Amino acid sequence: MNIKQAHQIPIKTVLESFFLFPSKENNAQSAFYFAVDRSEKTPSLSVNFISNTIFDFGTGKKYDQISIVQAIKLCSVSDALKYLSQFQINNIPCPKTVIEQKKYTITQNKEIIHPALLRYLEKRKVLEYKNMLTELHYTSANGKNYFGVAFGNDSGKGWEFSNPIGQKICLGSKDITTIGNSSNIVRITESFWDYFSILKSKKLNDDLVTDYIILNSTALFHKLPDLSNYSQIHTWLDRDQAGQDFFERLNNTYNTCFNYDIKYSRWKDANDWLQAN
Repeated sequence: MNIKQAHQIPIKTVLESFFLFPSKENNAQSAFYFAVDRSEKTPSLSVNFISNTIFDFGTGKKYDQISIVQAIKLCSVSDALKYLSQFQINNIPCPKTVIEQKKYTITQNKEIIHPALLRYLEKRKVLEYKNMLTELHYTSANGKNYFGVAFGNDSGKGWEFSNPIGQKICLGSKDITTIGNSSNIVRITESFWDYFSILKSKKLNDDLVTDYIILNSTALFHKLPDLSNYSQIHTWLDRDQAGQDFFERLNNTYNTCFNYDIKYSRWKDANDWLQAN
């Protein structure tokens, strides 16, 4: 993809691909978003959907489709263009990792009792943590019914959904999940499967009590709270480019980061490691 093609992608679509949504929508032409490079209580990014431009009232910076990807991913122009190449120009909404509101109806959200889901958890070796999940059923816009296990996030209105047929999506608002244990150490994982895998491995190997942050996507870096009060930050991320980029960005922000993916160096993530052992 070249620069001219990248500028044809709706900037709203680019932001949605990072699970960034308007905090205040003025009209169909513009909206305010929270900044991507800092925490703030009042949204300062003014996004114009007609001109496909962004102005940050907090810093005075201006962004287009390419430079906003650079700001979020801390990457070069060529890497930003590679990221943007996933979009089919004039024909694509945000990537299908989130089912938009009003495109589905949740019909049940209850204790996990379905045999197929219990077998699913057992296969992943985390059956003992089923009470931290729910059994969620939903009907899609085309009338198809699905069910799977769901893990809530901090928004209070969003669930990470997974099932045995391979669906891994977010229903509702995308957000991180934080679990506090009054510790000065925090462990950061990419998914709830990895979180459960750490809990199980801890039962076997150590008694260290820590706080936890489940990212639910490495694209949610901007959702992280201030971690400067932690004496140590332990990351348990997927062994791929996205996980590596996330760790480097985190390590550039804090000097107390420790990468624990060495523990599962032969596997993609912590749950793959758990299943193999």
